[in-house]
Amino acid sequence: MVETTAIGGDLVAVLRAELTAVDGAGEEAGNGSGSWETRAGDFWYHVEPLAHRYRLQGWKLHLSAVPGNAEEVLRHAARVLLPLRVPFKFVGTTARLRRSLARDYQRAAGGKFLTVYPDDDAQCVELAEALDRATRGLSGPGILSDRPYREGGLVHYRYGGFAALRDLGDDGLWQDVLVAPDGTPTPDVREAWFAPPPWAADPFRPPVQEQSGAAAQPSGGGELLLAGRYRVTGAVRHSNKGGVYRAEDTRRGDAAVVIKQGRP
Repeated sequence: MVETTAIGGDLVAVLRAELTAVDGAGEEAGNGSGSWETRAGDFWYHVEPLAHRYRLQGWKLHLSAVPGNAEEVLRHAARVLLPLRVPFKFVGTTARLRRSLARDYQRAAGGKFLTVYPDDDAQCVELAEALDRATRGLSGPGILSDRPYREGGLVHYRYGGFAALRDLGDDGLWQDVLVAPDGTPTPDVREAWFAPPPWAADPFRPPVQEQSGAAAQPSGGGELLLAGRYRVTGAVRHSNKGGVYRAEDTRRGDAAVVIKQGRP
């Protein structure tokens, strides 16, 4: 194992223990499982096989967690990913994870504890199922930018860049981009809702299901009715932990009300 810029913390200790277990198994089997590089960043702690070549873009997985179960989520995830030599990164400390769950944290990034980089779509689907089974019964917040693999589970997925590919935007600022099938760059948008590029087919859902709209996301522009009663008319404030909205109570003659949302 090669490690650079190590940081302290229980989460890194958990990762080191799991890497040591894989190293031992790899040495006995002679399969080179111990060839790993770990790297601490400002926020993320990166774990990848030596000389791994990332694909440019694709479907990636995110696992959510809370400070109280982050070590357990990391341990279960590592036991799925390390034997398969799948690169991933996780929030380096529980203090940083707590910060990412704060009310004023950016909504498009809130809740993301661990990111997985599959080699292809088939592996992405297999890993989602394996990680969901491994973390079943553990709690964590939803991730607004992603679609959940299973309602109530920790595993989520979204389409995005793997390698750092940037382009100069019309505003003169560098922006992360994806490459469309025709070769043109398109912004790698990170919204507070599931927003893959239109040309990226969801590997978890058959195309016919997407076309029928059986499980489609709200398209926007339509009426939003909460609890079968409150018609939302506008937003007062958005936050990572939930928003505040103006609404009308349809059971009280469209009386004006304020709705305060509390996300788990």
